[in-house]
Amino acid sequence: MWTFHGGLVPGETTTIGQLATFVALTYHSGLFYLKLFTMEKNLFTAVSLLLCLFISSSHGADEQSNHTVTEHAWFDIEIKNYDGPGEDYSGRFVVALFGDTVPMTVMNFAQLTKGYKRANQNLRYKNTYVHRIVPDFVIQMGDITAGDGTGGRSVYGETFNDENFILSHEAAGYVSMANHGKDTNGSQFFIILNKARWLDGKHVVFGKLMDIYLSIYLSIYLSIKILSI
Repeated sequence: MWTFHGGLVPGETTTIGQLATFVALTYHSGLFYLKLFTMEKNLFTAVSLLLCLFISSSHGADEQSNHTVTEHAWFDIEIKNYDGPGEDYSGRFVVALFGDTVPMTVMNFAQLTKGYKRANQNLRYKNTYVHRIVPDFVIQMGDITAGDGTGGRSVYGETFNDENFILSHEAAGYVSMANHGKDTNGSQFFIILNKARWLDGKHVVFGKLMDIYLSIYLSIYLSIKILSI
């Protein structure tokens, strides 16, 4: 299970144990850690993953979907001890956000990433879990209330309506809203690791990993590690 955990400032370091996974998520000046424990039968996967994210404004067209990219999120990934002690793997995800096509959905994601205050609540992805990994299908996260996939909340209220279904789950790397039925979008989202067009018309796509080969590579890696428990 992945969870946003603790807090560091840029420049600080941490010692990462062989059986723990740490993911750092950065939004502008903020930096905090996402900690991954994948557990089955009381065993942990011996992996370490480092991820950094920030969002920058940008305008351009995504070549595959032909929709305008309004912002980019950058994910720096490091898998510790990938091929053995001291053998690390590093790479970068670049996520395009389609703010012109689905502005409400992208705004919800961006606000929850940096933290959004509503009444007496501080809504944010920090200290939440990546609660679901299905090899060759999805990585799901973003439950900011329950942390286990049963909750979530948007910046617009408890939920908000499906904005549109213009974008398709046509290939690995697309980022889409999780829900529990029509017009029930909250904060949960997922990254697809393979084409999943049967999700079209049910889930709102709002972003895309630009390096598809890297996402496939990571999904294969996760499949091997999880299935080898």
